[in-house]
Amino acid sequence: MAAPSLIYDPGGGPITIVFPLELDSYDARSVPSIVQIEQPAGVIATHQGAVHDEIVIGISAFNQDDAFLDAMVAFWSWAQTGGGFGFAFDSDKVVDTTLTVKHDQNKVGYTLASTAGIIVGEFYLVEDVNQANQEEVKVASISPPSLNAEDPGLHEHLIGSIFRDPDYHPRCVASQDDEPIVELPGALWKLLFAFRSFREITTP
Repeated sequence: MAAPSLIYDPGGGPITIVFPLELDSYDARSVPSIVQIEQPAGVIATHQGAVHDEIVIGISAFNQDDAFLDAMVAFWSWAQTGGGFGFAFDSDKVVDTTLTVKHDQNKVGYTLASTAGIIVGEFYLVEDVNQANQEEVKVASISPPSLNAEDPGLHEHLIGSIFRDPDYHPRCVASQDDEPIVELPGALWKLLFAFRSFREITTP
């Protein structure tokens, strides 16, 4: 497995920061956003908005790596102001495409905008753009622009539905105020970073 990475674009093209080590903590929880809207006569109505993932990643200790630390300082100056970014648990697994043909329930075939990077035998997330009908499918064969899963799909999926590496989060924003890198005694450093991953097609 490749090391995790962050991907962001402050202008001038995407920048990828590869971590010096694999994570020793990785927690992802799906959470519905709750939005309160004031309606006429002062009534407050609560609505459930888009589903997002609350993610916390960590490396408890790593040796000083000046290139990585400098890259994280530049990244944080972007992320702390609300700049969007992507996170890959495995830098080699960054498939993020969509269905171009409706997928019918109990069928194995999926037609995609691109099959680049998809690997036979690996699992991928399939999910409608409104966060409904989420499932993971294992790829049995590929014939671009289509592929077959090992088992029939549990759900119908409309055109535009997400087909993605399950631990790739291309649309994230930071959810903490503190810097994600902290210095420890003995020329060691710690990473602890909390962020939100939005599963809509549109960048938050």
